[in-house]
Amino acid sequence: MFTITSAPETSNSAELAVDLDQTAPLLVSAKRSFLNPTRVTVAFSEPVLDATATSTGNYAIDNGVNITAATTGANRSTVVLTTSALAPGPTYTLTVNGVKDRAGNVVAADSRIKIQVPAPVTAQPPTADVILWLRADAGVIAPDGVFVASWEDQAGGVLNSSGSIFGSPQLAEVDFATGLHAVIRFDGQAGFDLGNPEDLIRSELSIYTVASVNNNATAEVFIANFKPNFGFALGIRDGIAGRVKWFTSPPQSLEPAAASLGNNLPSLLTATFSGGTKKLFVNGQQAGSMDNLTLDYGGSGTSLTVGYLGPFGQFLRGDIAEILVYSSVSEAQRAAVEAYLTGKYFATGAGLSLKIRRTATGLEISWEGTATLQTAQSFSGQWQDLPDATSPTPITPSDQARFYRLKK
Repeated sequence: MFTITSAPETSNSAELAVDLDQTAPLLVSAKRSFLNPTRVTVAFSEPVLDATATSTGNYAIDNGVNITAATTGANRSTVVLTTSALAPGPTYTLTVNGVKDRAGNVVAADSRIKIQVPAPVTAQPPTADVILWLRADAGVIAPDGVFVASWEDQAGGVLNSSGSIFGSPQLAEVDFATGLHAVIRFDGQAGFDLGNPEDLIRSELSIYTVASVNNNATAEVFIANFKPNFGFALGIRDGIAGRVKWFTSPPQSLEPAAASLGNNLPSLLTATFSGGTKKLFVNGQQAGSMDNLTLDYGGSGTSLTVGYLGPFGQFLRGDIAEILVYSSVSEAQRAAVEAYLTGKYFATGAGLSLKIRRTATGLEISWEGTATLQTAQSFSGQWQDLPDATSPTPITPSDQARFYRLKK
């Protein structure tokens, strides 16, 4: 009997490259809640280690503000601080030490950032011809702080939602360019029936709304005065997810490709109808128009609704921050209303908002507003334009420190 064995073979030498995370987390933003003056949301450039992120001793706020608790958010890159009240007016600075990412890299010592505190809203839209004004930051009754019991018209009329709520719309807040703002959140099963639809049976009207939508869904409605094949509806197209529809009767739906919304991205939508022409604008830019139309409400029986199409469903999965409806159409009015809404929700001091997030290959810088991204090797150094950079711009880490800023 013979036994045959094979001798082990040794391969040629090889190198194993291990990409270790050596980049420390960056302090990106700190914003006080709109709804709760004792809540500050802190954002980092990457997920952070719970044990360090939830230690209140790693945070300090000036002007005598006490921090009593710290909780990481669902994505672990945000931390919610429970504090004594931060009032509008004073300037507050957050200082962070000791917070680490998952690889153990620690945030730069004494990292500081100004806390963005919602300022009282003093700007007002035009009052001439306004027939409906719903604001998530005014006229909302939510006894438990979450579920909405009524949403009152701020236009001085009699339209309201008291006792006419379907499902469970919620009072929430969203991070806009100007900070955190209140919104009414619709979960695909909720809506408001405002009553008195005759007030909005108009052959000429303008609708302005700041809203967002889950763009994976179709057939959703922001506001409508509708019964089968009559009236109007502003919402999301029945056949293409995220595409805005501006429907009027006799059945004509304006659904331009330029009116496609980002996923859960707040946008300013303007829909007008005048002299047989209807137009649709997204964030102040005309997306499309149609001519030689009529607007027929088919007599009585329409239903004025927000967040759904009444008994015909089409429930919204998204948020509404504000809705304004006017009984007239003009470029002067549109400019004034859009300036009010843009300034309130989308414009920061210089009209800019910058965000930084960690990616698989480095960092990504994104911004809202018109600006040029600049870079330098030191904060006080020679700043250079990156003229071809558009939002978002990927940043590849290097051994040499780099600083970035936006130039208006």
